[in-house]
Amino acid sequence: MPVTVHEITDAILLKLVSVSAKSGGMAKTIDAYEGSIELLDAGARVLAYPAVLVSYAGSTYITDSAPSFERLLKFSVWHVSTELEGNVIDLVEATRAILNNSSLGLAITPLVIEREFYTELKNGIAVCGAEYVTSTDEEAS
Repeated sequence: MPVTVHEITDAILLKLVSVSAKSGGMAKTIDAYEGSIELLDAGARVLAYPAVLVSYAGSTYITDSAPSFERLLKFSVWHVSTELEGNVIDLVEATRAILNNSSLGLAITPLVIEREFYTELKNGIAVCGAEYVTSTDEEAS
């Protein structure tokens, strides 16, 4: 049975426990997040900052070897704070060191970072994001 999006998300969250404030790290919130990052600007969710949010960003399918196929899964890791200086950049680097090239103990290819980006939302919240890709082999049903 193929690894699910929820299993990968849960494994990422478990791997990131070491950056949580409870474990001596910087992040006051580590959680899964479904929705657009712009919703944070509208106050759709109240967070303790700095926060690390993990979101499934979609899949691409490679069908060259039908009836099986390769599923490429993309995950966004958003580092959210009310300030860019210091802790958010350090948090990006810490999560990259933890996640990049990790298979999370699952039957997936290791996560590989594709890009990092920065945006500032209207209410003064800074977001530094990173996108990771992994893949699984699946059978057509």
